[in-house]
Amino acid sequence: MRKHGITSIGSNVCRVMSSSANQSDQLGLALIWSLQAKDLVSVTKISETILDNYIETGGFSNLDFLDQLGNNKLLSNRLMFLGKYREFHNMIKTQQQKKAADLLVSLVESNLGPPRFQITLLLDSLPLINDADENCDTNGVVMDSRQTHV
Repeated sequence: MRKHGITSIGSNVCRVMSSSANQSDQLGLALIWSLQAKDLVSVTKISETILDNYIETGGFSNLDFLDQLGNNKLLSNRLMFLGKYREFHNMIKTQQQKKAADLLVSLVESNLGPPRFQITLLLDSLPLINDADENCDTNGVVMDSRQTHV
């Protein structure tokens, strides 16, 4: 296949599809096409756009596909960060505050996210610093003093 350029044609088609989806603000679809094209620059840019949209709107839209990416998340630091940040939000939704706090600390320490996103991570930590939820296994303290001095 490579001998006849079919691989590069397929990659170019995926890039065009990604660009078209990106222009239509279908960022999830654009990201999937960029992954198919193995276009890591586009994967990173689209991941950053999704994170920027989160900063602006305070929420994600239609990112269920991230749960299905598996090892593809490892192709880009930004995509890995995006996937882990979504995992953090899923943990919060399912009342797993301690696990969410541990993951959040890991995200801050890793520096995988864009620098402008650090303040968002710190704001996310505020409700976890002293969560009075009776379901917590540490008498209401979700983040310990070591975790708050990252």
